[in-house]
Amino acid sequence: MAYAHIRRVGFEQSSLPSEASHPVSARREVTDISQPEWQTQLPAPPGASLGNRLLNAVPTAEYALLRPHLARIALSQGEVLYRAEEQLAHVYFPTDALIALVGATAAGGTLETGLVGDEGMAGLPVFWGATSAPYMSVIRQAGEALRMRADVFRRKANDAVRLRELLLFYTNLSFNYAAQTAVCNRLHVLEKRMATWLLTTRDRLGRNDFDFTHDLIASSLGVRRSGVSVEMEKFAGAGWLRLRRAQIRIVDGKGLLTAACECYGVIKAEFEQYLRSCVNSALPPGLYASQAV
Repeated sequence: MAYAHIRRVGFEQSSLPSEASHPVSARREVTDISQPEWQTQLPAPPGASLGNRLLNAVPTAEYALLRPHLARIALSQGEVLYRAEEQLAHVYFPTDALIALVGATAAGGTLETGLVGDEGMAGLPVFWGATSAPYMSVIRQAGEALRMRADVFRRKANDAVRLRELLLFYTNLSFNYAAQTAVCNRLHVLEKRMATWLLTTRDRLGRNDFDFTHDLIASSLGVRRSGVSVEMEKFAGAGWLRLRRAQIRIVDGKGLLTAACECYGVIKAEFEQYLRSCVNSALPPGLYASQAV
């Protein structure tokens, strides 16, 4: 698939650039999506996969509304897409990146309350009519995403019935994930929370290999790094994980499942129900299957 020219953007300080409402770190960014030539850069013949399951479930006619405004960009681990209460300038449809929704305190404490992979969209409050979010959005796993300006998305979503339906399903998934995470963080010990987090991350990424440091996991779970290191070594000693510097591989998911709490089963069931909703369209029988992109 041919894409628009990609350029390297160097590291920027915390001051906000004029054309975007968030800092970036070593991002490879597609040239301005408002240029007319972009319309020929992201073709989507019937049956083609865009790498994002939500967009793949949108009928061709609705995708045609979105296509001229989508830019494929590369995202770096640790990059902040937007901070709490900042204006949401864009929405993001990850293809192989993983985006975390993170709550933070004035004292610097953090806790992950949501994950966005290739099943969904980051910037969901834009769909609800909001212009900002009370949480921060951070890249957990480097990769690519399709990006659209928030103001354009609001206008185009009004004319996309199936897209709105899918985003309602996705809203339900996101709320339920946040609620279950709150229960897990309050009632379960670190060993169970970590096992559940690792398995959930695997499901969202669709693979067993992650580029995560112990510091990153500690910040996700809102705990000390030393506690993460103890549990990781325990999992590795049991033969469930293989650890290298800043790399984790799940080699025995069934073994890791024995350490997870019941929250994992709840989260996984909700996730699978959402994926079924992406397939079970409210459109007339046969129409979705023939028009999906």
